[in-house]
Parts: sequence; C-alpha cells; structure tokens
Amino acid sequence: MENTEKTIENKSFFSGISRNVVALGITSFLTDFSTELFYPLLPVFLTTILKAKYTFVGLIEGVAETTASLLKLISGWLSDKLNRRKALVVGGYGLSGLTRPIIAISTAGWHILGARFVDRIGKGFRTAPRDALIADSTSPENRGKAFGFHRSMDHAGAVVGPIVAFIIMASIVFGSGFFGDLFGNTNKSNQLISNSENTKENQIDEHTYRVVFWCSSIPAILSVLVLIFFVKDVRQKNETKAKLPLLTLKP
Repeated sequence: MENTEKTIENKSFFSGISRNVVALGITSFLTDFSTELFYPLLPVFLTTILKAKYTFVGLIEGVAETTASLLKLISGWLSDKLNRRKALVVGGYGLSGLTRPIIAISTAGWHILGARFVDRIGKGFRTAPRDALIADSTSPENRGKAFGFHRSMDHAGAVVGPIVAFIIMASIVFGSGFFGDLFGNTNKSNQLISNSENTKENQIDEHTYRVVFWCSSIPAILSVLVLIFFVKDVRQKNETKAKLPLLTLKP
C-alpha cells in the first residue's frame, strides 16, 4: 500500500499524456499562432487596402463560422465510419495552411472570402476527429488532463500570434532599432510613443500587411509536418466483434 502511494505521489503532471496528445497540442499551438498572426489584421486590411465595405467583412466571418459549425457534425460521423481519424485531421489542417499564401497575395475582397471559406472547411473537418483522436489516445482517467493540456497549448498560440505580429509590424514601420530605443532611453521612449500615436494609417502600408500574412504560413506548414511525422492513428476495435464470444456460452 505504501509503495502504491509513493508511486502515485512521484507521478509528474504530464504522466498519462501520450505522444499523440503532445503532438496534437503542438499542432494546435502552431495553428493558432499562425491564425492570430493575420486574423486581427484582416478587417483593417480589407477596409483600408482592399477598400471593402464593413458589411462585406461581416459577411466573410458569417460564412466562415457557419461553414465550420456545419462540417463538424459530418467530419465526426465520417471519422467514426472510416475509423481513420488522422487522415481527416491532416487534411483539415492542410486546407487551413493552404489559405495563408492565398491571403498574402489577395487583391480583392472576394479572394479573402474564398480563403476564409476554405480555412473554415479545414477547421470543420479537423475539429471532431482531432478531439476523438485525443480521447482514443488517452486512458479514461487521464482524459481531462489531456484535453486541458491541448486547450492550454491552443490558447498559448492565440496569445503569441498577435505579439509576434506587433513585433514584425513595428520593426517594419519604425525600424529594427525600435525596441532597443523603446526599452533603453526613457526620453527617446516617450518620443517614440508620441510619434507612434500620431502615425497615419497609410504609414502601415500594403507591404507591411503582406509580410505578416506570408510569415503566418511558416507555423501553418510546421503544424502539418508535426501531424504527419509524430501523430499515429489509433484504430478502434469493432464493438460487435468484442461481444461475439458471449454468444458461445451455453444456456
């Protein structure tokens, strides 16, 4: 009894979290990092650079989120039927990754609409199979921990993305020495902050946005590579076959 208690006490927080769960967590981190690099900038890019109307921006997000919601039901059913969750997950993340370069080269609002539509198709196809794969890869007593780890990685990516986007844009607009001046000399810091508040919108030009959009492709590609090389499909046994031995029992 004492040995058992010591074993339980010595278990780390990450015990029970499989390699699949870790890899899927890293994938979600990279994907959300990629998404949040460009997503907060899209409305401004659409309205100031592509001259789209505000109603069109709302239409894009309405179509995108509706698409993702409807496809989650289909993808969950399909992953159960095929018993091949990884293929749907890779396909979903891959589709989303393909939209990053499309957004970077977009010259019209409908290009963004198409890219966001495809991006949400990818999200709709990957979400349910991914969650099922996490459950399949984890013992029942550790599933809460596994899903908690995955969600924390997901949100961490969403935090890092806008920060990196700000760093890239500030470096382009104000120069590479911006952060050294900002945190170094107090008087110069105040001057920089005052200048940044008076910066005209057209100083953040089209090139700056497109650089950030292209940068968002890098973590998106890495996320798919992590999936391909580090995640394994977990095949579920047919429940009907598991019950067949009961039929051989004598009455």
